[in-house]
Amino acid sequence: MAEKSAKETPWLAEDQALVLPGKGDPEVDPKIAAAFGRAGDAYNKGNFATALETWRRLAGAGFGPALYNLGVMHEHGRGVAVDYTKAANWYRKAAKQEVPGALVNLARLHVEGRGVKRDPDEALHLLEQASQLGSAPAQFNLGAAYLQGLGTEADPEEAAVWFEMAAEQGHAPAAYNLAVLYQRGGAIESDLEEAERYFTIAADAGDAFAHLALGDLLAQSKTELAKAIAHLDVAARAGVAAAQNRLAIMLAKGEGAKRDRETALMWFHVAAGLGAANAARNRDALAASVSKHTRDKAKRRADTFRPQPPPVVESSEN
Repeated sequence: MAEKSAKETPWLAEDQALVLPGKGDPEVDPKIAAAFGRAGDAYNKGNFATALETWRRLAGAGFGPALYNLGVMHEHGRGVAVDYTKAANWYRKAAKQEVPGALVNLARLHVEGRGVKRDPDEALHLLEQASQLGSAPAQFNLGAAYLQGLGTEADPEEAAVWFEMAAEQGHAPAAYNLAVLYQRGGAIESDLEEAERYFTIAADAGDAFAHLALGDLLAQSKTELAKAIAHLDVAARAGVAAAQNRLAIMLAKGEGAKRDRETALMWFHVAAGLGAANAARNRDALAASVSKHTRDKAKRRADTFRPQPPPVVESSEN
């Protein structure tokens, strides 16, 4: 798994989820909602023809979520040939009805120049519309646009505003990027407590790299080494090589946990296989200081290692 930084995070995350009417929304006809739901079930089972037929009928009645889903199907070739122009047309129709995902996807097509002319200014305008509707993916993408100066002058402070709005909705990439800005300082005032808070939001949403960042941040403080070990362990189990190497070093030294050279050697093996810097050298140095029995057990554990996604922590507000 490759390492990432705020600058390397894609500024446009695709919003491909099928839009559903809000529960109990009085403006949605129950019959339309039921038909839409049945089409969604068909789509999820791979029965694209049924979904396409139903959504076309609902789109003819002007139902925004169906218009959006037809855009998704044409963009990604679900039951139809890939056609970016048609996808853009469907997204545009859904965008007129203020479907946030349609605004985000249409913005992305304008950035990429697929099915529409490449137009960063129009993309920014569409993201602003979706952001005002409360869309966290749009707010994240708008923040990234301001961070990188796409369609506008680069403005890290404005980027932080939009990242914060998305992060407070639990959007992991936005929380991660905002935490990095607080950690680095310069663009905005450095604040390690805020960095830890937003890395935690991203980690709770299942971001493995946020667990790595928290582990590094807490390890550097020297006051919460046990918590650092716990976060590094989650990232290591998710397959983040840098976390595996850092965790192995701490376990080999007995920092934050009981010294465990077998487990440390296992993580050095895994991290070296993934190309982590210095992991192979660390593995060889530790292997030379332990018994053959320990070396063999560590190698067997490394050979059977399989990455596991981080757990998602449900918000207490839900």
